[in-house]
Amino acid sequence: MVPEPLPLVDVKVSDIQSIAKIIVVPEVLAAVIQQFPFKKTVGTILISYPDQHKESSSQQNQEFDEDEQLYGAMNYKQKYPTTEIPIQELVPGTLAIVVPHFSHIIVNNVLAQQLTNTLSTSIWITLAPCALENLISCSKLSLNLASYDGGLPKTVALIPNLGPPHCFTGISAAINSLVTECPLISIALNAEGQPGFEKVTNSIQLEAAKIIGSFAYDDNENLQAHYAKNLSTRLRKLMANDDYGMYL
Repeated sequence: MVPEPLPLVDVKVSDIQSIAKIIVVPEVLAAVIQQFPFKKTVGTILISYPDQHKESSSQQNQEFDEDEQLYGAMNYKQKYPTTEIPIQELVPGTLAIVVPHFSHIIVNNVLAQQLTNTLSTSIWITLAPCALENLISCSKLSLNLASYDGGLPKTVALIPNLGPPHCFTGISAAINSLVTECPLISIALNAEGQPGFEKVTNSIQLEAAKIIGSFAYDDNENLQAHYAKNLSTRLRKLMANDDYGMYL
């Protein structure tokens, strides 16, 4: 069995004086980030794969078949596409990254490793879909918060801690596994569905927005309310039936 190739991850950020907070969310929760009114792109993450097909083809000592080589190259690029992810600044000093779903889950680990090695911040904040029980809409998993001197929003203290047997996967789990000393807080949001394609209700996304908004706007209630209103309007337009679904 041929092993999956490891991706190459290149993280580039423009000259920012300091990064106070980095927020990482999976694509299913992208709306929470997209509705920040004055965000701007300050960097990119490029995920690519070494052209192993080309390398192996050049080593073959057999007659060259142009059609076969073209088909093989196209198939390889479809299976291992190049992905570009923007790094956005929501407010000065607060960055956000929306990570798409990868069919090859190893990409999450490589990406998380490169992010934690390249970017320095005062706190990591992640959102993660999770199948919670007992009608709980969100829970938190935190690390090293005692060493965080930035001041936690009031909303964080009200979130219950995540306990067994609950768990989450994807980019949030990958970052959790790599951060050892920096303060980190992961917000698990009640969801259902297959990993990477979870369904999160409008009401829970708005609850997540309150948490992220309180981090970004440092408890400025007017700015938080404006941001939450933008998100609520967007969700009503795009996901009018979000609270109703059927899985086969």
